[in-house]
Amino acid sequence: MATFPAGNRYRLGPQGRYTLDIGARALYAQGQPVPLGSRAFELLAAMVEAGGAAVGKGQLMQRAWGGLVVEEANLHVQVSALRKLLGAEAIATVQSLGYRWAWPALPADAAGPRHNLPAERSTFVGRTSLLASARGALGRCRLLSLIGIGGAGKTRLALALGRQLLDQLADGVWWVDLTALDRGHQVVAAVAHALGVTLAEDGDTTEQLGKAIQSRQLVLILDNCEHLLADVPKLAQAWLDAVPGLKIVATSREALAVDGEWVLPVGPLGVPASSASDEEIAASESVQLLTERAMRVAPGMALAPADADTLAEICRRVDGIPLAIEIAAAQLRTVSPTQLLRLLQERFRLLANLSHALPRHRMMQTVIEWSFEHLHPHEQELLLGLALCSGGCDFEAARALMGPQASAATLNAALARLAEQSLLLVEPGVADPRYVLLETVGQFALDRLGAQPLAAALRARFVAHFLALAETHDEEIMRQGRGAATLDRVDSERGNLQRALQFCAQAGDRAAHRDALRIVGALRHYWAARSQLRWGLELTQAALVRAGTDYPADHALLLAVAGKGQLLAALSRTEEAVQAMERAAAIAAQLGDRAQQASSLGFRANLLDRLGRFDEAQAGHESALRIATEIGDDRVLADALARQATHASNRGRYDEAAALLDRALPLRRRLGHGYRLAVSLINSGHVAAKRDRWPEARAFLLEAAALLDAVGSDLLDAAFIQNATALLQRDGSWRELVVGRAAERQHRETCGLQPEPGEEAIAEAELQEARTALTEAAFEEARASGSGMSISQARRTVADALQRPGNAGSADR
Repeated sequence: MATFPAGNRYRLGPQGRYTLDIGARALYAQGQPVPLGSRAFELLAAMVEAGGAAVGKGQLMQRAWGGLVVEEANLHVQVSALRKLLGAEAIATVQSLGYRWAWPALPADAAGPRHNLPAERSTFVGRTSLLASARGALGRCRLLSLIGIGGAGKTRLALALGRQLLDQLADGVWWVDLTALDRGHQVVAAVAHALGVTLAEDGDTTEQLGKAIQSRQLVLILDNCEHLLADVPKLAQAWLDAVPGLKIVATSREALAVDGEWVLPVGPLGVPASSASDEEIAASESVQLLTERAMRVAPGMALAPADADTLAEICRRVDGIPLAIEIAAAQLRTVSPTQLLRLLQERFRLLANLSHALPRHRMMQTVIEWSFEHLHPHEQELLLGLALCSGGCDFEAARALMGPQASAATLNAALARLAEQSLLLVEPGVADPRYVLLETVGQFALDRLGAQPLAAALRARFVAHFLALAETHDEEIMRQGRGAATLDRVDSERGNLQRALQFCAQAGDRAAHRDALRIVGALRHYWAARSQLRWGLELTQAALVRAGTDYPADHALLLAVAGKGQLLAALSRTEEAVQAMERAAAIAAQLGDRAQQASSLGFRANLLDRLGRFDEAQAGHESALRIATEIGDDRVLADALARQATHASNRGRYDEAAALLDRALPLRRRLGHGYRLAVSLINSGHVAAKRDRWPEARAFLLEAAALLDAVGSDLLDAAFIQNATALLQRDGSWRELVVGRAAERQHRETCGLQPEPGEEAIAEAELQEARTALTEAAFEEARASGSGMSISQARRTVADALQRPGNAGSADR
């Protein structure tokens, strides 16, 4: 095949729509590469170089196939492909001879496309994938809008994109900064000046400009359009209609809303996670930008590896916003990274007071304030409400914050407006999207909210919504005991629930204390289910302390005190837990809540078993059973029987425990409460194993395992593993035993849980036997694998081993 010198370039077709670069062996359509096979390329090049003259079939086949003997039909196939790609009229057939190029083919400017792009003052760091996305989008559209908050790097991205396109556009790339303009006619004049077009003083200047550049192939970058959205969209539409070879790249804080527009959000640079390694920190785009800019402003600076975490935190503090990073980096002339991080506590003071910057770069606060002032009042109120949220919120929370007068349609429109203004990020959530403010925007909104009367109203709406969410979660857990979905939802709102408690504490009145007690009481099951025991206890105790000793007995206080007792018990603070349950039983008796009284008495009795106070425990169980029988509530009765079975099991009276569980299990099956049924099944498996009834033990545990995914409790997953390892030991499922024990131990250490009496010795004996049965390498691999698993993953691994074919009978040996 022939080769050609670089620079042998042609503009092809109407308005020079295509560019053929023979030296680079590439074809472009309005700046974007066109996929073209090597033989089709050679045929196209041969015809274009012939300047419209006919090229014989033999000559074309020699050019494309290099002397290979091929059927003439292959030539027809390639020509048909070119016509399909470029248009049937591009290639004419010359009867009995061959083909000729029928479109215009003009030599491209040998000096390269003209442009007015400003010289790069610094290197373009990061944004590799976003730049590729922008280039790909511009290949599929003619209007690309890069939208994002001020300082996100839209201009630099647009200019980098323009530089990539310089060699692929016959008439260049032209940049027009609209920042200082405030009228549509000024935009037309600025674009005309950039393109070298002289406009008549009279007549429609928009139309004149369109006609003047009608045959050109170019990209026009309209930078900073947000304050001219009444004019720029109409101008862009008019020019795109008039100039087939025109593409427009617009940068703005919101989209232009023009037909055919492709919108590409320009968000912050990625920041390292708080747990990132040094290598991950170094690979972060935000840290790379900070480091590069720091070296530029202070060439002699030496950033040590020890600075990695500090640099990462600086980037997190400024949300990865490129402008904020660059301004922060400038401070490293005079302060160390550690000092800079301290200074960033006064974020806006640092980022605002740089006199040498351009007006729009002078202060991040001004950038955000500009956007805020252009919102409708109800949109401003929503933004201020969203600033109260920790980690964002879902649609229902946003609706509550907007107030009772807000319809779903009004809220949708307001959320869309905030997103369009790049003040709000929309992220995927557990079930529904979450609406998240960047920390910088949120801090601005909180400062703006201050102590104005609206602040109190918004906080009241916030507390009311998240209190309702907590109590709805509690109701679902209490009603059906299959709480994985509602637990996931509470997981996503954990920060907001804590913030609601903070607002209650700030209010400090009796009503606020009651709301706080209701929240912690409603979350009493959540803390244990999701391994948040110490955190839950801290919040619960704080709410009780703030309520004070003179707080009157009510249901909110009862559930908070009972929840405190449950958390203390799980953390093996047994004496304190006994006292809390005594108080809960007393409050329940005072309120006439006999179900909760029976529950508190039975729970306290199990705690007394731990302390070896068996006679007191027996009396407590009998009282709980008596109350349950008197009120005729099967749920309370099943709870009392199950707790009494635990008491009997702790005393080694396994036949008695089995009999009590045999009474409790049918009640719990009929009631269908997943959590309570799983507890009874696990306990039944434990008692069956103690009675050497291994097939029964396996059946009970496998039935429990089938419930646990829907239950969603880390505490029960750990209890399942503890009771399943005896079966794994008998089965010889050594790897799964080690995995389960390692995960269970890791879970206990993470949560601050103490093993049940004697459990640690049992675990060590099992692990020693496993170490003997496995190779050292296999044992260590299994232990490492289990330590790295979540407790739910380990529980599934253990359950799979229990039901493995062949194991069902192995426990009978």
